[in-house]
Amino acid sequence: MFGFSIREILPHVYHLHFESAYENAMHFLRFQEYYESPKYHKTIFSLIDYMEWYAEEHGKGGFTYASDWSGFNVPDWVLHQVRNADIPDLNKYDKRMFTLIDWVEEREFPHSYYFIGTSATHDEEEESEVEVLDHEIAHALYTVNMEYNGRVQKLFHNWNTGPKHKGEEFDSATDVLKEMGYHESTVKDEIHAYCATGLCDELEGVISKKEMKPFQKLFKEFKKKCTSGE
Repeated sequence: MFGFSIREILPHVYHLHFESAYENAMHFLRFQEYYESPKYHKTIFSLIDYMEWYAEEHGKGGFTYASDWSGFNVPDWVLHQVRNADIPDLNKYDKRMFTLIDWVEEREFPHSYYFIGTSATHDEEEESEVEVLDHEIAHALYTVNMEYNGRVQKLFHNWNTGPKHKGEEFDSATDVLKEMGYHESTVKDEIHAYCATGLCDELEGVISKKEMKPFQKLFKEFKKKCTSGE
C-alpha cells in the first residue's frame, strides 16, 4: 500500500525496502540525521529547517538528499528517542515509521535491534542495491552482534598500532568522512563498513586494498553465519 516492505533480514536487523529512492530518504531522514548529522546530531528539528541547511551546505542551493544517499541505517536507541520526542512538524513518513518501531519493539524487547533502508531505484547507477544493502548490513552487525564488533575492534587495533603510515590512513579517512557530513561519533563505524563492503569515491586512494581485505573477509564470514542461523 505504501510502496515498501519490511522483513527481518538477519537476527534483530530489519530491512525496509522501498520502491523509490525518495520514499526511502524521506522515511529515514529525521532518524538518520538525529543519529549522525554534524549539525543536528541528537536534535529534534523541523524538516524545513533541515532542508534549508542541507541545500546550502551540500546541495548547491537544491535539496538533493534523496539522490545523495542511497542507503540508511539506524540503531534502536535513535528510533526510540525520536519516536518519543515532541516533533514540531509530524508528517506521514514519521507516522509510518512510528508504527513500524512500535511493532518491532514489541517483538524485540529487551534485545537491541536495527533498521536499514534501501530502494529499488537510485540515481547512482554504478552502485547496485546489493552493494548498498551489504554496506548497511555491516553497520547493523557492528551494533547488534557483539562478537562481530569485537573482531572489528581487533582489526582497528592492529591497524592503528602498525606502521606509521597505517595510522595516517585511518586519520585521513576520518577527515574525509567528516568532510562528507558524518558525525564524529559514527566515523569509526563508517570506516569499517566502507572497508568491509567497498569504498566510496571519496575514500579511493585513502584506504588501501590491503587494509580492506581483513574487514571484507570478516564481513563475509559473519553475514554467512547470521544468514544460515549458525
